[in-house]
Amino acid sequence: MDGLKRLVLVVAVASLSVPLVAESAQAAPTWCKAWRVNGQTWYARQSNGFNLLFTLRMGSPPSARFGGFARFNQGDPNQGGVASQFLGGGVNSDGVGSILMNVVWTNGSSGQYNARAYDVERTRSGGLTAGLRGTAVDTSGSGAPGASWNANGQSNGIRPLFCSAGAVVH
Repeated sequence: MDGLKRLVLVVAVASLSVPLVAESAQAAPTWCKAWRVNGQTWYARQSNGFNLLFTLRMGSPPSARFGGFARFNQGDPNQGGVASQFLGGGVNSDGVGSILMNVVWTNGSSGQYNARAYDVERTRSGGLTAGLRGTAVDTSGSGAPGASWNANGQSNGIRPLFCSAGAVVH
């Protein structure tokens, strides 16, 4: 392998293991060792025009699993739309932090939602909050195209991930 290819490979591999860092004027760089999903209702937008709402509940720490409720609509998901029949997933705090959700919808379709934490902010209490950005894929075999999605406090200011001050690593 020549030098340039080796350098590109080393940089690519090294970038996969860099933790998500949140800079603050008052503190050293930080990251979270135990992200949690926010238990309040939060909203997401998909690239295919659908809007979603999620209300998720996690088990007691150290559980990384969650369940809950979701609804999607081309308009306001608070005004109806397709509700979830089953929703389950988990949070991974390695590196950047990410989630994986599987949703079965009442219209017979199902999907998998994958996302990574982004736009990390420090809270007044010393914890962190983050948005999510990822992809949704149809898992029901209907052939529906996938979509990108993001959730970062749209509509009500509630961000989907939080990290308690005790789980922040300095």
